[in-house]
Amino acid sequence: MQSRYPQDLALPAAVGAETVRRLAKAWLLRTWRAFLALELPDQPDGPTWREVRELAVLQTKTSPANLYAWLLRPTAAMLVKTATLDPWLPLQVRVYAAYSACLLLGIEAAAQGWLTRPLAWTGRLPPGASLLLGLAWAEQAGPLILANGQVPTLGANEAFYPIHPAYPQLRLALADVNPLPVFAEHPSRRGNVVGLGGAPLPQWMAGMREALDIIDTYLPEVADEMRVLLGQLLPAGVDGETHQSASYLQAPGSVYLTLHPDPMTLAEAIIHEFQHNKLNLLLDADPLLHGDEARYPSPLRPDARPLRGVLLAVHAFQPVAVLYERMAGGAHVAAKKHDFGKRFDQILARNRDGWAVLRRHARPTELGRALLADMARVEGRFANRVGADPDSPNDFNE
Repeated sequence: MQSRYPQDLALPAAVGAETVRRLAKAWLLRTWRAFLALELPDQPDGPTWREVRELAVLQTKTSPANLYAWLLRPTAAMLVKTATLDPWLPLQVRVYAAYSACLLLGIEAAAQGWLTRPLAWTGRLPPGASLLLGLAWAEQAGPLILANGQVPTLGANEAFYPIHPAYPQLRLALADVNPLPVFAEHPSRRGNVVGLGGAPLPQWMAGMREALDIIDTYLPEVADEMRVLLGQLLPAGVDGETHQSASYLQAPGSVYLTLHPDPMTLAEAIIHEFQHNKLNLLLDADPLLHGDEARYPSPLRPDARPLRGVLLAVHAFQPVAVLYERMAGGAHVAAKKHDFGKRFDQILARNRDGWAVLRRHARPTELGRALLADMARVEGRFANRVGADPDSPNDFNE
């Protein structure tokens, strides 16, 4: 039976980013509907939730295309999604995120000329508004009149830097609007604090550009997806021993990572976390696996993981394996390094081990079956290499 889900959920079948565009649009629609349905308390000495939500409702009715483009920005998506994570988050965090999202939307609408009439934001503005906007904007008390062409005083944007001309939407973000404390779940990490870690900004920019050049050249189908969804790379300092990266369920389009001198390591991290971004869009819609309580060895982590964690790991590194496959024996300087082949073999071995765990234990949903079928297609590219599992990869249990 033909699945109603896309058939290239692990690696795009072609350039064009059609699948990720479809996933992002569905995610945004679900999240925005949940946002509009919120019933939140009014802020003390501030605007009522009815007044604030009027901005959101107005944009939904008058300029849905503009609203969709705005929601694709990671700062907007992060706040809107955070506001809807009930009952996972404390109420005060969700209220903060909801009011902040509506303020950003109102200022964007005024700046772009989307408003059909002026709107007054009475009372206090949300705390940290200048950080949320990434602008040199002094905090002020209301009322704030939002009208086309009339926006708060904007200064030079010193928080978000364009990185690469081939990725015009992508920024290196020196300010993190995530209202949640960003603590890593990995057992060997201390958490993620956004900052350059003492390395100069030009060094960060050069490293990111070189990594993105590699992706654009050797994984153009993934690069196309990134141009749709990936909005910001957040520097999480410099680690002299290991490289670290992270992404979060409530923050599609955002990747946190440490600086590393090897552009292949940075390219791996960007691809890996971007794959998590994509899978988070899926997980927001439907579960992928039945009975995900038991824990199994993961090819990427020292701790045993729920089966979904193993799936996330293999899904993240399959395109990385394809990257190495395409670069092997080529002219790029990275492919000529002595440890290139060793790293390629290591990635393949980890993917193979994780895939074996999935084949033995996964009981996929309909969505999960579509994903695993495409992962089987990617894994099959390497079936002739030493150590590959020759058995059929599609014998999953319902």
